[in-house]
Amino acid sequence: MDSERFVEGRGDYVEGEFVAATRGETWTVRCPADRAIVVGRHTSSVDHVGRACEAARRALAEWSACPVAAREPLLGALREALVDCREPLARRIALESGKPLWEARGEVDAMAAKIALTLELGTRALGHEAFETAEETIDALPLGVVGVIGPFNFPGHLPLGQIAPALLFGNTVVFKPSEKTPGVGQLLAELVHRAGFPPGVFNLVQGGVEVGRRLAAYEELDALYFTGSVRAGRELARAMADRPDCLLALELGGKNAALVLDDAEIDRAARAVAHGAFVTAGQRCSATSRLVVHRAIVDPFLERLSALARGIRVGFVEDEVFMSALVDEAARARFLDAGAAAERAGFETLVGGHAVDVEGHEGAYVAPTIRIAPSKDVFVDGYTDTELFAPDLAVYVVDSDDEAVAIVNASRFGLVATVHSASAERRAAIVRRLRVGVVHENGSTAGASSRLPFGGLGLSGNHRPAGAFMARHTIFPRARLDATNRPIPAMPGMGEGVS
Repeated sequence: MDSERFVEGRGDYVEGEFVAATRGETWTVRCPADRAIVVGRHTSSVDHVGRACEAARRALAEWSACPVAAREPLLGALREALVDCREPLARRIALESGKPLWEARGEVDAMAAKIALTLELGTRALGHEAFETAEETIDALPLGVVGVIGPFNFPGHLPLGQIAPALLFGNTVVFKPSEKTPGVGQLLAELVHRAGFPPGVFNLVQGGVEVGRRLAAYEELDALYFTGSVRAGRELARAMADRPDCLLALELGGKNAALVLDDAEIDRAARAVAHGAFVTAGQRCSATSRLVVHRAIVDPFLERLSALARGIRVGFVEDEVFMSALVDEAARARFLDAGAAAERAGFETLVGGHAVDVEGHEGAYVAPTIRIAPSKDVFVDGYTDTELFAPDLAVYVVDSDDEAVAIVNASRFGLVATVHSASAERRAAIVRRLRVGVVHENGSTAGASSRLPFGGLGLSGNHRPAGAFMARHTIFPRARLDATNRPIPAMPGMGEGVS
């Protein structure tokens, strides 16, 4: 067994130490790109969820009593640990999630940058200064014990974007990574331990759906942050409907669109659309899955875009490729089934639409895919308004900006859109009408700024944007009014009292 590619599961991380489960669900993790075992046997125990939450509760009083300035050095130490562990963590992300190593390295860099920005912004991220005066201030109260349920596609960066501000502002954390990427979660726990966080401040529980359900059901949980599918998010929302005391933040994905107007720079726009549609094999909540293009340029634009798609190298995660495998065979089967349904409904496949064989590697590989819709209003169940999490781009041809906006806004999702046009005025007119949480101009949908909010409307979430706004979901803003230097006014009819 290659020691650089294989790790043994250490169990859960509770109150500063790893605890092996003696009973429960057992599984191993295979690399999506070659089916080799990369994480040894993991055993999850739902019983450990309660232990982890109780450990977090015990650690809360002392941790929350520390000033922010006392917590900052520990987060700084975690950032340094991430930088030192860049290559091992990147390899772990690549081998477990199936993304190319170059992309996994970028994720680790983003994790370190996320902590640096969290520390740079500090309490300014809460936005309280605009309201405060000398006598009227706002206390940032930690919510308490927070649960974080992470995804497989960005197993480090996305949960850390929630964990870092939660810790900075005095909360304690119980983190459940995706069961597809437990080794990434385990390594993150090891780095937290190395950074010197007190026992119980950060805890890790491994497992699948049942462990996630047990975490959500913990009675004393004060907040839960979830990134994943609409189906799972809705289940959590239903399960927690009678818990108004527990904040729930959901990030549930998108059906994102690129609008290419007739005055767009064709080569630049084509490259941006290809990146948005096919990076991470389309397994991003911000992936471009719909292209809305003006009829006047549809032929030259699709010719250029198709050439770019055909030129994309697909292969093993450690090779010089742009795209690697989907996360598992089930994901590939869903991609192929959805494509077949689209073709039966009249979609014309221009590029791809099939599985790909990579010599020497048995993985869930597929080709970058472009399909043209037979009409603007075609609906295919499980395809046209379903997040596929695969490299599939549906093309809609329009004759006006109004038609383009209508197609974008017809989706049940509302996460990301991008508008390609040489005219700033035209872009602005369209942007004003788009019902999405993130808008790019002349860029790829598959990107975001940590200095801005990141979240969506409709099925894309529940109005709790992450990014720079995540800090606001880790505290409760308590109003504080100091009347020491003000007279208490005499009230009509109150008098001076009777002795």
